Amino acid sequence: MHARVCVFQPESDLTIIQLEKRLRQFVETMTKEKQERLKLMKSRMKVDQQLCDALNAIPYYIPTGSVPTDQQLDELEQHIRDLESEQVHVNSTGFVRILEKFRKYFGIFQGLEKSGK
Repeated sequence: MHARVCVFQPESDLTIIQLEKRLRQFVETMTKEKQERLKLMKSRMKVDQQLCDALNAIPYYIPTGSVPTDQQLDELEQHIRDLESEQVHVNSTGFVRILEKFRKYFGIFQGLEKSGK
């Protein structure tokens, strides 16, 4: 997967000064887009790693040193949503198990209390 590549195609009637200006603007725009993608990837990868650590799951992989594509960022976001959903499920089933154990032990203590009186 490669990032969408914009090709600089200047108008043919530009002077060399105008061409240089347009080229600089294009480079500036592409540099900003790169920085935004990398910043977004970094923040999403941090969330992904935290969820993976908590769930003992494998993090989503984007090659180091590359600028992520829109598709990779979307897939990473979907991976995070899937992990969050799994975490909700694990937490809710874990709570149910704890509640069941509590009720069991509470019943045992009540039985011991009644037998001790």
